[in-house]
Amino acid sequence: MFTKENVLKAKFINDDHTLIEVIHTSEGDKKAHVYVLEHDKDSEDFQALEKAGWDLDTIMEETFFYRKKSASIFKEFALQSAKDSGLIYQEGATEKTKVWPNFVNTLFGEADDESLFALKLALFEVDAISGSENAAAKSRLRKSKTKFDVLRFAFDIVDEENAKEPVVTKKKKAKK
Repeated sequence: MFTKENVLKAKFINDDHTLIEVIHTSEGDKKAHVYVLEHDKDSEDFQALEKAGWDLDTIMEETFFYRKKSASIFKEFALQSAKDSGLIYQEGATEKTKVWPNFVNTLFGEADDESLFALKLALFEVDAISGSENAAAKSRLRKSKTKFDVLRFAFDIVDEENAKEPVVTKKKKAKK
């Protein structure tokens, strides 16, 4: 079934490395075909694949490069999709001008419960808010029903934390 001439690629297709996908051509047919076999060193299919020059090391290497390339393509696609949808911005001058309209739309646009909750979660990741000892202010932030109130209470907490005087400790001189 498999020969050196007709096997184009072979790679593992699951994380357990128990299934191998073989892309091959058939005699008299130059179209690529896919055949999946179990990784069983005693099976006829696997032995034929080995005879065709696709031993375990070669299959592992092909799998590694395939996954690396796939991850790179996915990352590139995800990054471009995020840029296209305005989630991240390029450093170009024209992109910088898009930041503020998107910010304003996000800030003053409608907010459903899910996005309001996500905003509150993100704000509680801010050190000044999470570290604040003002339980009443943090409670107001948690109970807020609008984005405006959430941000107003968050700014109040941050202003309060920034207004606190830093505690300065004096080092004692060592006695001689």
